Amino acid sequence: MKPAWGNPYGLKVRSIGKKEENLFVSEFGAQQDMERVLGGSPWMVGRHAMLLQHYDERLKPSKIKFDHMEIWVWILNLSLG
Repeated sequence: MKPAWGNPYGLKVRSIGKKEENLFVSEFGAQQDMERVLGGSPWMVGRHAMLLQHYDERLKPSKIKFDHMEIWVWILNLSLG
């Protein structure tokens, strides 16, 4: 994701929780990089969406929920009626 995110300075990514949960914490060296990356969500990795949210260190990994995703859809040649 580093190249896709513009090689942000100080980016560190680490896995948390169980392996099959695919949960990661990303730390950024600059607040503006984090805000830009969060604002661009969802990011696509292959054919899979990568959902992002602010990390709350008080939560256990098993309590973190990714249960919705905002997407933009463009439908070509849709009738106006």
